[in-house]
Amino acid sequence: MNALTPGANARLATGDQTVLIRHGAIPGAEIDVSAFLVTGSGKVRSDADMCFYGQPSVASGALTLQGSANGETRFLVAPGRVPAWVEKVILTATIHENRAPFGRLPEISLDVSGVRGRIPCAGMTETALILAELYQRNGVWKLRVVGQGFNGGLAALATHLGVEIAEHTPSTPVSEPPKAEPKPQARPISLRKGQTLSLEKPGAPRLTRVFMGLGWDPVDDYDDEEGSIDLDASVIVFDRNGQELESVSFYNLASDDGSIQHAGDNLTGDGEGDDEIIHVDLGRISPEAAHLVFTVTSFQGQTFDEVDNAFARLVDAVTGAELCRYTLTDQGPHTGVIMVCLSQKGGGWTFRALGSACDGYTVDEISDFARHLL
Repeated sequence: MNALTPGANARLATGDQTVLIRHGAIPGAEIDVSAFLVTGSGKVRSDADMCFYGQPSVASGALTLQGSANGETRFLVAPGRVPAWVEKVILTATIHENRAPFGRLPEISLDVSGVRGRIPCAGMTETALILAELYQRNGVWKLRVVGQGFNGGLAALATHLGVEIAEHTPSTPVSEPPKAEPKPQARPISLRKGQTLSLEKPGAPRLTRVFMGLGWDPVDDYDDEEGSIDLDASVIVFDRNGQELESVSFYNLASDDGSIQHAGDNLTGDGEGDDEIIHVDLGRISPEAAHLVFTVTSFQGQTFDEVDNAFARLVDAVTGAELCRYTLTDQGPHTGVIMVCLSQKGGGWTFRALGSACDGYTVDEISDFARHLL
């Protein structure tokens, strides 16, 4: 089995789960790996739900830190002891005192009872990461690789998960890393069909890496002997003349230059949040690529009449901030939709909601339709 990449998930065998995280070392910096038990809100109930070097066992042995040495950290998760209120076990890594970014590492790998995952780190500026999560779905435990980064190290990550971190005030002044400018607290923009949004804000840092998330749920009363509804996220790359350069999908997981990476196929829409993810490194996109058109197709031919809660969202992969979201409101008897277009012009990027229905089971079958929408 190939190693899972961010956004992909796989089921785990029954019984206790051994977790091995290989994070290596960064000269002059210390890497701390921790795990959290979180509720359905994505938060811990208290500091007692954080498993780390200072508290190596939580929830009566449901989660245990077995050791950390030589660039590796081991946990044991005992599903039989996990309390009923626990929605997920979240695995994280932080750089102590923010002394270096994770971009100093080539990657971080995971092995959970034989299921492997990997998180490429090249180019990362963050000092805290959510590596992966273990969660239960329909009585089966699963692993999802995440790779979400945070600037601000442990304090930022802990705040995100609801843990209060007491700050140490030294008796003598010390040199501190510059503080990041406060980020606006406005909610992400909910896009309407045809709306265009500039992703470059005056005075704000330039976007460097984003990811597109696709999520959906089958309708509750859907019954098909052939299996679950399988939606597929894809991206088609066009030049300024509307000529297709290439496409990235579940059967072609990366662009030729590696700037666009598909995290893997989800066959059912099972689980919360993003079901398929496409990562885009904007700094590596070829100048010839003027438009990135994100599409969704129904591989088995069911129509969007049979799909609930379909959405696409664009996320700043560096800060974790959701930039904008498009909800599929025009459900109907079609098998494809051209969701959104990410375009570069004059050194900046814009995001345009298209929301155009079409027929086709794969990205190749709807490429011409997408081209006419540019």
